[in-house]
Amino acid sequence: MRKILAAVLFLFGAFFFARYLKSQDLGFKNLKVLKPADKAELMRVMAAYNKELGVKCEYCHDPKDWAKEHNDKFTMARRMQTMVTTINTQFFNYKEAPQVSCVFCHDGKPRPRALRGKG
Repeated sequence: MRKILAAVLFLFGAFFFARYLKSQDLGFKNLKVLKPADKAELMRVMAAYNKELGVKCEYCHDPKDWAKEHNDKFTMARRMQTMVTTINTQFFNYKEAPQVSCVFCHDGKPRPRALRGKG
């Protein structure tokens, strides 16, 4: 009897926990790579992109619809963020490891150093 009661309590707990997680949807649209904990974290990441790439939000986004993919910069940004995450998790995954970011290659410019001046 105790095992059945424990199983039922576990199932109820799992159900309510799943509903809690579902209610934590932050309402972001079209985030495929970034997984911010909250809006403040997303804004910090976007501000870092602005600074590290030397661009304003409109470089990638349509201010009337922030999630709209109206240019190829979304796809490129996702690829670049995936690359940065891979480098940091696979190569700099030890304690006190340096971390790469956009500025490492972009140095405050929209195009990486290696591509500046080319077509």
